[in-house]
Amino acid sequence: MWLATKTGFTGTPTSEQLKWNAKARTAIFEAISEEVFARVNGMDLASDIWKELIEIHEGSTKVREQKYHLFRAKYDSFKMLAHENCNDMYSRLNVIVKDINVLEVSKIDSGFINRKILMLLSKPKYNIINAMLQK
Repeated sequence: MWLATKTGFTGTPTSEQLKWNAKARTAIFEAISEEVFARVNGMDLASDIWKELIEIHEGSTKVREQKYHLFRAKYDSFKMLAHENCNDMYSRLNVIVKDINVLEVSKIDSGFINRKILMLLSKPKYNIINAMLQK
């Protein structure tokens, strides 16, 4: 079923391929909302439905790149708030990093996150820095 969904078929599909396509379509239709179903129910091939679902949920490449730049600007300008502790700061930062990484344009790895956190910490937080370096 995944082959029918992910890559589709080349040439005229065989009866076996059509059977897998029908199963894949059924599985997709059972998993999506009514609003999304209304946008894809006229498509015959599971691979076409899958491509449309990607466009609906992730956006086109241009849209993903624009979202990436917006989230990256948030990441670059991220600051620790005066009233928050390290856990709260990390939670806020982690949300931004997940938003960036899900776009699959350019992922931020844990090394960059650790350096960002180290730059944000005030001097009394050096014990946290030592704990992070011990990991």
